[in-house]
Amino acid sequence: MGCDEVFEYCWNNEDIKKWMADHNVGTWQELFDYYVGQIRKLKDSDRSAVFWGNQDTEFLTFGKDDIIQYWGKNDSLQEYMNHYSESKMVLSNYDSLYFDCGLGNYFGNDAFCNPMHTWREIYFWDPALLVDDNSLSRVLGAEAAQWGELNDDVTTMDRLFPRLTALGERLWSRRD
Repeated sequence: MGCDEVFEYCWNNEDIKKWMADHNVGTWQELFDYYVGQIRKLKDSDRSAVFWGNQDTEFLTFGKDDIIQYWGKNDSLQEYMNHYSESKMVLSNYDSLYFDCGLGNYFGNDAFCNPMHTWREIYFWDPALLVDDNSLSRVLGAEAAQWGELNDDVTTMDRLFPRLTALGERLWSRRD
């Protein structure tokens, strides 16, 4: 539910500024956190909310009933999980599990997450090597991301397999 690539300029209009002033909300980060709290109210009390997050959203308040789909880098995962020490996580680390990396972007430039992640790299990716045991116990699983702006019905399956198969094998089978 939201929290992906929301920047300060997204909130920069007069209606929002007036609402913030009327409700004593001083910064866009406070407004964003308020928004997350309102989203949380939409779910049933016996359910968890799932939010996207990475280091750019560490000002948000997440707790033990929230699930965060982490899309930051592998080398930042432990620090992120320490910051949200009660939340469960679904991993979508962009430097391993974004399957559109290495294909450029829709402007014809390199993607932010180059190079392409091969099935072999994904097979040897292991959350247990990225975080301590306590953090690993809060990892619910992983999800590969294949963004649609560069895909169609001809390219999607070729880009997913065999990499998605390698991810499934990694998550379902112990390394040893």
